Amino acid sequence: MGPKRIKLVKVEEVNYEEEVVALKTALEDKNEELEAFANDHEKQEKTIKNLKLMRDKLEVQVDNDKTEIINLKRKLGEQVKAKNIVEQLKEKIECPVCFEIPQTGPVPVCPNGHFMCNECKADACPTCRVGMADGKSLLAVTVIENIDHRCRFVDCEEFFPHDEIKKHVKVCGHRTVSCPSSKCNVKVGLSKLLAHLNNGDCSYDYPVTIEKASLIEKVSAVKTLNFTTSEKGRTGKSAFYKLSTFTFEDIRFCIYIEKRDWLYQFSIVMFASED
Repeated sequence: MGPKRIKLVKVEEVNYEEEVVALKTALEDKNEELEAFANDHEKQEKTIKNLKLMRDKLEVQVDNDKTEIINLKRKLGEQVKAKNIVEQLKEKIECPVCFEIPQTGPVPVCPNGHFMCNECKADACPTCRVGMADGKSLLAVTVIENIDHRCRFVDCEEFFPHDEIKKHVKVCGHRTVSCPSSKCNVKVGLSKLLAHLNNGDCSYDYPVTIEKASLIEKVSAVKTLNFTTSEKGRTGKSAFYKLSTFTFEDIRFCIYIEKRDWLYQFSIVMFASED
């Protein structure tokens, strides 16, 4: 048997470089996806944590609101109860003659405990007809000093504490005033005085509107207003004239002219309070 022949096979060298690069790229992409997923997961955990904190705060806020509502209901109930008590006290100290609540003390009281105001006090109690003595109610004065009083003028519907009602009455825009015309004895609310003057024979027509002066006019000259009045039928040494009414920047006033002993007197009456 002769020597054995060995067949040589040529092995071609395979290039794996491109496959390695592709695998590395794929691995990097996967790592980026994992990193993005981890970041999203971290954000979601933070979001969940924040939502839990918000939930806890809302639960605390809800509990606080419930407590506040309970307290408000209790206070409201107390206020309603106090208001009912005040209304009952007002009814008790209301004068049975003029049906007004006294705004100042002392408050007369009969032997049976019935109240009335000083203006309406008589020899006998208007409620039980028992003779009035010199009794005064300290309780009624205490009530008066701790309630709000309605302004006594008809067209005014405002209420004020005891220590402010007197100040308001002096400057109330509805307070009762006398017509400034010497020939008229009518008493009317200040807010209706102009209408009374213009709708009757106390003044001439409707008020004259004085236009607002510009800044230049105020600085350069004093604004003047001329008006005339008739002497017809007034030949004597004394005479009376109708009022002349005016308005200027929401301020209403009138000029009253009177002649006495051949001397003319001009008076300006403001339809407003001192302030």
